[in-house]
Amino acid sequence: MPAGRVSCCLDCYWAKTARNRLAIDQNGFSSRYMAKEFGSFGDWLLKTYGGKTAALSIHRYFTFFLEIEKVWGSLPDDYRSLVGHFKAEGLRRVQRPMRWLSAIHEIKPDPEIREETSERTRLDNILALYPSSTIAGQAIHAYMAKLQMRLCEGKTTTRSIRLALTPAVGLSQLVIRAGHDLPNQKLLDAYLTDHPGQKAAITGFINFLNREYQIDIKARVGPKLTRRNRRKKLEAALCAMMQNGSNDAGFLRKWAPVALEYFHDVKIPKRMLRSLLESAEYVDELGVNLVLNSRRHYIPVPKRILTKNSDAFRQTFSKSL
Repeated sequence: MPAGRVSCCLDCYWAKTARNRLAIDQNGFSSRYMAKEFGSFGDWLLKTYGGKTAALSIHRYFTFFLEIEKVWGSLPDDYRSLVGHFKAEGLRRVQRPMRWLSAIHEIKPDPEIREETSERTRLDNILALYPSSTIAGQAIHAYMAKLQMRLCEGKTTTRSIRLALTPAVGLSQLVIRAGHDLPNQKLLDAYLTDHPGQKAAITGFINFLNREYQIDIKARVGPKLTRRNRRKKLEAALCAMMQNGSNDAGFLRKWAPVALEYFHDVKIPKRMLRSLLESAEYVDELGVNLVLNSRRHYIPVPKRILTKNSDAFRQTFSKSL
């Protein structure tokens, strides 16, 4: 027996403390059924994680079981009920009780149900930002109701609804900031200029507005204006990297694709980046050639990058990366 422990070793101390705390919490339930189930969980926790972990955490899980008693009166029959009430984030905070429910009561987590519930939570958060007292809010809620009907008919999914609602909300925010109730063509063009990839997703909302509110606007993307705005974003990204970038050859992994699109209007997928950099040719301390489809594309590179690694780049560019 360690000195100072009298007649109780450390393991026995923590086990006794855990059982005492468990007994205190059991008295907080209204029904014997839930008190018994909580006791079963406490025994499992003690056996699985040891006395110290059980003693230090048992009080934390009491509120979870107490909430279950308030809502259902007993343990729910399925995972959908649990995740619907506590949400995915809430269940992540009680991973040990969830493991007990899975092992003892076969209430097993379902990733599809969890993802669907998370999507619904995101939708609820979006709708909460737009009260029905405003015309813009009424439009968002009415459009949501239409999408919900399609969900009930099995023609769409919760995730698709969220993806369709996202650009509608983005446009509505622009409309509200401009002091309007509904979008006009100018505001829609401004939104799509900044978000050209949202044209297809926002078309359903635009068709809904035209039909329900008797307006006449079209989702269109001006290629010249879109290209000009894209160049501004690329230029800003290059400037930011020049100011904040690190002084090593790995810097080129971020620099090269942006510079290639800015100077040559050439986009490359991420899977091609490695081979593209391996084929790069050192030109001088101001830039390199990137070989793509047998064509050389010269891009400037911040001088500090190539100066620091000039010897390595001259010998073999790919090894410096």
